Amino acid sequence: TTVASNTGIGLVNQGTAGFFAVLAAYNTTADCANWDGGSATSQFSMSSDATCGTGTFGFTYTNTDPLLQPLALNGGSTWNHELPIGSPALSKVSPCGASDDQRSVSRPAPCDIGAFERLETVSLSLGKIGVGSIATAGVPFTYTLIITNNGPDFATNIVVTDTLSGGATFGSVVGSSNPTSLTFSLAGASATFTVSVIPTNSAFVITYTVQPPVNGGVFSNTASIAAVDQQQTSSNPTAGGGDVTASANADLEISKVADPATVLPGGVITYTLVVTNNGPSVAQAVTVTDQISGGTLGGLVATSSGVSSVISGNMLTFTVSSLNAGGVVTMVYTATAPTTTGVVTNMATVASATYDGNPGNNTPPGGGTSTLVGQAALAVSKVQTYTLGVGGRVRHHGLVTYTITITNSGNVTATNVVLTDTLSAHLSYVSGCSFTSPNVLCSLSDLAPGATTQVIIVARATTPGAVITNSAVASADNATPATSNAVSAQVEYRVWMPIVRKP
Repeated sequence: TTVASNTGIGLVNQGTAGFFAVLAAYNTTADCANWDGGSATSQFSMSSDATCGTGTFGFTYTNTDPLLQPLALNGGSTWNHELPIGSPALSKVSPCGASDDQRSVSRPAPCDIGAFERLETVSLSLGKIGVGSIATAGVPFTYTLIITNNGPDFATNIVVTDTLSGGATFGSVVGSSNPTSLTFSLAGASATFTVSVIPTNSAFVITYTVQPPVNGGVFSNTASIAAVDQQQTSSNPTAGGGDVTASANADLEISKVADPATVLPGGVITYTLVVTNNGPSVAQAVTVTDQISGGTLGGLVATSSGVSSVISGNMLTFTVSSLNAGGVVTMVYTATAPTTTGVVTNMATVASATYDGNPGNNTPPGGGTSTLVGQAALAVSKVQTYTLGVGGRVRHHGLVTYTITITNSGNVTATNVVLTDTLSAHLSYVSGCSFTSPNVLCSLSDLAPGATTQVIIVARATTPGAVITNSAVASADNATPATSNAVSAQVEYRVWMPIVRKP
């Protein structure tokens, strides 16, 4: 009920009364008056002055201007006061006491105070912008939705449904006008966006990504809009993004291992090539070319199923008709190193008839592999010194010291170098390395190209007059054993004369 703009008092209570969603406003003397001690109950009622809040009325809202419009038919058969946009009497009553207003207009909860129910109306338009019409599989494609509320009321709980075709799928929301006003659900080729409120004559922007079809092709995007809480008078409630053509994209990656990394002249090198399709598309007509230089191409050891090969001189070509995303093929083959020292180089490249958006991994890291062809070469020299005895000979029971120098004159590291020195039977071991009769053994680990190391062995001369000859041998895993120069010396003679005592 609306009681408004009367001359005098709007509502007078002389007994017991109940007021539900009553609107009293602009009455000249007072909106409410209580006579003869009447009593009343009130819910969801409003008055424009303070009189309905005192005594027994107890209106919920007092001293509140409902902004009533002048009397008019407003689409009904009886005159009434319209509640305009922004009136504080709007949407205050729940549950509604009556199902219809004075004009027989349905009242949805929460409904308005008084005899007039305002039906909110919005005119929504939907626009969509795609970033071009060309896309690439595996590369997100961006769309921007623009929702405009042309009024006259605020739009609340606006729902946009969006559907993709052609095998494209929704990616993620990357931006919006106000993230706190937006909720969304992205599932495969379907998406729902809900905006809590858009003021009159305002727009709300949503930016999101789409994953193009994994193997390329044409896809499109169509969206529609609906206002949940208001009557909608939209001229363009749907928007299409236009057709987008996506190219396939197969990221091929190649790796290579050469075994061993260092080989002796004339040795065999085994190469393992691995090609992986990182997707997202199927790679068509995959080709691997491999060029050997500095050596001689050998033959195939093994390949994955579906791999064909052609050998032409030192060029090896592998082909695969198609390789699915995530697929891997392996090729194993050999080459023979030259009989001289040097380097064997192997350069491999993978390509495909399908576009590859990441060509940086189409060759192995560094472009290929280089295998050093070489051999360690050991040289051993020996110098002896000793305790001088009679005649420049070795003193009997004197010390003999051998200083042995080992050099690697090869072009690769000598591995597990061992020096062996066999002592003469006329010597007893004193120090240096380890001794297992009659050999002194020195484990020297590895020796780099051009490097030198030195060993000192000390022994004691035990046999008078004996000639002591000594040499040492150095060996390594990858070198021919080398023998030092021989050194020799004679031990002094000792004569024991009997002592005769005369009586």
